[in-house]
Amino acid sequence: MRPGLQRSPGRYRPWYERPDTRIALVVLAILLVTGGAAIAARGEDPPDETPLVLAPAATETPLPTPQTATPAPPVLVTATAVPTEAAPGTATASPTETPTEEPTPVPLTAAVIDLRPDAVGTGETMLIWVNAPGGAGGTVLFRGASYPLTAEGDVLWAVVGVPASAAPAQETLTVTILDAAGAVVEERLVDFEVVQAERPIDYLTLDDDLISVLTAENAQRELNQRAEQFSDFDRVRRWTGFLLIPVDGVTTTKFGQARSINDGPVGAHHSGEDISAPLGTPVVASAMARVSWTGEMPIRGNSIILDHGGGVLTGYHHLSTIVVTVGEFVEAGQVIGELGSTGLSTGPHLHWELTIWGINVDPMQWTIRDFTP
Repeated sequence: MRPGLQRSPGRYRPWYERPDTRIALVVLAILLVTGGAAIAARGEDPPDETPLVLAPAATETPLPTPQTATPAPPVLVTATAVPTEAAPGTATASPTETPTEEPTPVPLTAAVIDLRPDAVGTGETMLIWVNAPGGAGGTVLFRGASYPLTAEGDVLWAVVGVPASAAPAQETLTVTILDAAGAVVEERLVDFEVVQAERPIDYLTLDDDLISVLTAENAQRELNQRAEQFSDFDRVRRWTGFLLIPVDGVTTTKFGQARSINDGPVGAHHSGEDISAPLGTPVVASAMARVSWTGEMPIRGNSIILDHGGGVLTGYHHLSTIVVTVGEFVEAGQVIGELGSTGLSTGPHLHWELTIWGINVDPMQWTIRDFTP
């Protein structure tokens, strides 16, 4: 005890003289000695607070945890020829000598051809529908004339007409399919039948003024105008579904009726549908189209020709008024003129025609049958 300090017995003892302190020091010394000996025996570092992880067997490679794993870059494997030892007397080709074969073009699969209908009446229409994947176009040889096949997706199509004067017969058409380069990839013969469409005879009475219209000069002038009207056709189809009857009236003469004028011999078939209505009744376009011709014809009177694409034209004749111009595009149901009695006419009516590549067919058939490809 340092000089000047006095202590009371049992209260002011130094810490190293207190019994509880000495006992704690003895216990600590024992723990240090035994713990150090155990660590020395294992040869390990003192443990920390990291949880114990069991190491995998020595033959396995430790897998990285998902949080720390970095995917290795992809390895491109290139196939190489491995030389093998051939049997004696067997010729082998070096990998560098293997010829490179040009890819063989895949031939066009056999086209599916559907005639709608397969038996077509005189003065009626046939749709030729061809499913030809890979086909870019083609032609149809039909009754001695060649018509283009138009492509819409994988479908090639054409509409053709049989004249009202045609004789019933079993016939054959030829479908030729072309690729994008214009080469023939398939050609097919398809049989069809032309059947007689029964139509009554129209007995017409004309006075001298009307008879005077039927001169050779007027007939030739009209033929020249018809040649102009059918000199060019739009290929892109514009109609969809059924055609509209262009005027609200009563049919007085049907298409295809043979005619006898003033009790004369039965002659040419009527080229359209005559629909009677009051003078000035609005006349509408039967389908979407381009106005391709307007003007006065000596026999058909004031006329409009609409081009619906694919060789299909409609004609509106004997009009009193024309309200459209050449080159104008019209919608189905749009007013294009007014009904009249111009040209060779016995009273106000519309003479409505439908032609396919210049051949007159029954327009009323298109109002009840869909010729959309």
